[in-house]
Amino acid sequence: MPYRFHLSSENDVKVIMAYVVDLICAMQAIFLLAFGGRVTADKVALALRAYEQPRKIVHLKVDAFDGRLGRDHVLDKVEELIWRYSIADHEIEETRRKISQVLPPGSL
Repeated sequence: MPYRFHLSSENDVKVIMAYVVDLICAMQAIFLLAFGGRVTADKVALALRAYEQPRKIVHLKVDAFDGRLGRDHVLDKVEELIWRYSIADHEIEETRRKISQVLPPGSL
């Protein structure tokens, strides 16, 4: 029997939505900073700082979302937010170049 869960309120859905989007966007930033090296506490802190402003926007959009529209609608919204507020594949190299120009040598 597959595991099933029931969310007790629209707010529960929104909390999970925001968590999933935050997790994926923050992890992407962490791996971007750690490319070719180790994940360190400094890199995690830097990635979280870089995601602070997009996080605020994501949370506002999740708060405004009508979670009662069904599972597929919720998943579509999560996917939309991830695509919109994460770094696109074609932007990764340019972002790495910009990061290396701002940070001290050897910090990545």
